[in-house]
Amino acid sequence: MWIIVTALVVALGLARPGGAAVFNCAAGDVACLIAAINTANANGEVNLIRLEAGTYTLTAVNNDTDGSNGLPSVTSPLTIGGNGSGNTIIERAATAPLFRVFHVGQSGLLNLAESSAVAIVNGTFAENEAEFGFGGGLFVAGGVVVNTTIANNFSHGDGRALAATSALALHNTIVSGPSEPTAFACHGRVTSLDNNIFFDPNCAVALLPHDRIGDPGLGDFIDFEAPGRGFFLLSSNSQALDAGDNAACLPADQRGRLRSGGCDIGAIEGTTP
Repeated sequence: MWIIVTALVVALGLARPGGAAVFNCAAGDVACLIAAINTANANGEVNLIRLEAGTYTLTAVNNDTDGSNGLPSVTSPLTIGGNGSGNTIIERAATAPLFRVFHVGQSGLLNLAESSAVAIVNGTFAENEAEFGFGGGLFVAGGVVVNTTIANNFSHGDGRALAATSALALHNTIVSGPSEPTAFACHGRVTSLDNNIFFDPNCAVALLPHDRIGDPGLGDFIDFEAPGRGFFLLSSNSQALDAGDNAACLPADQRGRLRSGGCDIGAIEGTTP
């Protein structure tokens, strides 16, 4: 499964699992966070990492498991909690190379504590599966998603693309289907900030004037045999072309290529690899 996010900020609250091994990290201490994840992976216990309030900025690739990752792959049951929702932030530095923040292995289980919120920009969520429950592509309590593409995901319940609530806001983002009678594209309804494409209009609490519905017109999924770096190009007749809100777009897309002319909706600008 591939979850490709080129800019991710996670704001954390605190929850403690029973019987946990507990690790404490001072504000902004990325080395401590990395060491704690490695120790948690090795000790065979259910673990909790407590992060003091502050910003933990990742500046380099830690490993290349299924693509580039900023933190060690999580291979054990782990909860990461901060000092109040919104007070503790894990982010990739703007000048850092492209990488995921988190990677969860087959044996891992990651809980980002209570009241977690994410900010995802220029990300692709594709070819993922929720074997149990909801949210094949993305399952998140709240936050904001901008210029992101969520497509070709699967779940055995509702929310093949997305499981969220109105606490999650979307802007310039594609939420693609297909929606089926037994498994709708979304579980719950998000808040639209406009200029989104929803395969299923029921994904949003309310559609705004520049939102679009139906087939977004995506091309094939491409990763050039480099897992973790995949994306969907737009087809030549895609309704995402030049349909984004220019004011909300970053200068470059997921690949680092400059956005030119009208901003395209989704993670990728244009129709060429």
